[in-house]
Amino acid sequence: MIALTDNNSVHQYLSFVADANKGKYETHKLESTCQFGNSAYSGSMAGIQLQSGIFLIFNRLNIKEPSSYHQGSFKDHLKISFYRAANLDVINSVGSYNLRKGHFKINLFDSPSDIQLKPKQECFESLDLIIRKGILKKVISNQPTLPFNIKKNLFRLINKTSRHKIYPVNMKLRAILDQIWNNKEEGIFKLLSTQSLVCELLKLLIVYNETIDLPVKTGDQQRMELAKKILETNYRTPPTIAQLARNIGMNEQKLKKTFKDYFQTTIHQYVHNIKMKYSWSMISSGKYNVNEIADKIGYCNTSKFISAFKNKFGMTPGKLMAEKSMT
Repeated sequence: MIALTDNNSVHQYLSFVADANKGKYETHKLESTCQFGNSAYSGSMAGIQLQSGIFLIFNRLNIKEPSSYHQGSFKDHLKISFYRAANLDVINSVGSYNLRKGHFKINLFDSPSDIQLKPKQECFESLDLIIRKGILKKVISNQPTLPFNIKKNLFRLINKTSRHKIYPVNMKLRAILDQIWNNKEEGIFKLLSTQSLVCELLKLLIVYNETIDLPVKTGDQQRMELAKKILETNYRTPPTIAQLARNIGMNEQKLKKTFKDYFQTTIHQYVHNIKMKYSWSMISSGKYNVNEIADKIGYCNTSKFISAFKNKFGMTPGKLMAEKSMT
């Protein structure tokens, strides 16, 4: 086990993982990497140190066949893993479970362990946030408006002594995670922007715990993922609540409640966010004018689209177009 020191770092962790799993470790000024290339799994782990006691690991792997993996640890730390692409069974000292994309797992990071991996798909992508428990406790304690019962739940989670907990990633968490994952900054600018995004991520995780004892059941999770797929495919002319409920086999009232619990937003707002995301992308491409974009995302009235865009992003589509044309 890696001994606790004031210098616990991503460099220390990845060099240990490389040695334990026959990987190739490299250290750079602000980032460390560990490359794998064997018959069972290949790809990379890249890490960035945010401050003492907090670092991120970006996992981009292809797990080709059942294999074993030796995981290092840091005493008095938690690991929060967010799964972007995953479908594999995991067997370790506390039992077996399935990991799938769209979920995150919180577990103690106190003891090294040998993990058996049984992939159902090759592609595995995850983002690991490793944080010292003392830092997280301080963050929670410094939230004077946080209700006592939420603080109690959080401290109970931090102080737990066994097993992990798995939760669905809601829409707000997903948006921050996508920004962290797709950050194209370099050097010190990447470090500063990532630090800011991780602060937002921690705030969302704290708020998430308001409903931490009310997880969505597995069957309902599958229905929510189907509802999400339907809405993302038909966002221009989305189905009504009644139509969507019939399509996923759930009554309307339960659909609205479960959707909000799972994605932390309403169905209407979810569709609106999809429209705004695509409109931003189309403006950035420089291929369309405002009228064309409004029509493509399902607005019959261009002025309503302009108003919705400004409310969402704080600027009009025309202003964004002008800014993009200058870059």
